[in-house]
Amino acid sequence: MTGTDAGNHGIFGFCRSRTRKIRFPFPDFRDLKRPAFFDELGLKGLRSVIVNLPSTYPARPIPGVLISGFIAIDLKKSVFPESYYPILQKFGYQVDVDAAKARDKKAEFLADLHYCLKIKKEMADLLWRNENWDIFMFTITESDRIHHFLFDAYDNADHPFHQEFRHLYQDIDQIIGDFAQRAAEKGDMEIMILSDHGSVRSTRKFTSIRF
Repeated sequence: MTGTDAGNHGIFGFCRSRTRKIRFPFPDFRDLKRPAFFDELGLKGLRSVIVNLPSTYPARPIPGVLISGFIAIDLKKSVFPESYYPILQKFGYQVDVDAAKARDKKAEFLADLHYCLKIKKEMADLLWRNENWDIFMFTITESDRIHHFLFDAYDNADHPFHQEFRHLYQDIDQIIGDFAQRAAEKGDMEIMILSDHGSVRSTRKFTSIRF
């Protein structure tokens, strides 16, 4: 979100330096040492709507609207302006799923993925309609979650959750198509699709690190 490398923005991984209180503290938005692209755009008078962008918790004032992505532990601190908090509550907004369910509650895990994606899209639709914006960013994390925990269902037609895997991607495809159609209808709008990483089947792994 800054266009710079870790040496400039100051975040080198999923953990910052350990403290006595927290063994593996997760870096958050306060650790970012460079302005995000929506800050830079704000200096040029442009407003952004940012929905579900990871590492933006706790949400802080930006030129527009910000709803934090994972890891966000308090919904009220996950949105700017705070006036949208009651709306998030009304929607039953959920930032992320409980990944622990993927072990022995896979059906419930998948249901949660569908729910989170649906509610985030509904909130995004509301912001698209009601806000004046120049940049609109909608981040989908549900594909990441299903890849991490059910990737073996992807290309195995006999897997009990193979169809559910396909259904989630069909939902994602519909969301992308909806945004693309809206952009086409406006005529002067560009749409960009980005991925932060890919996924591949893993057949073995090992760990030999001690802290």
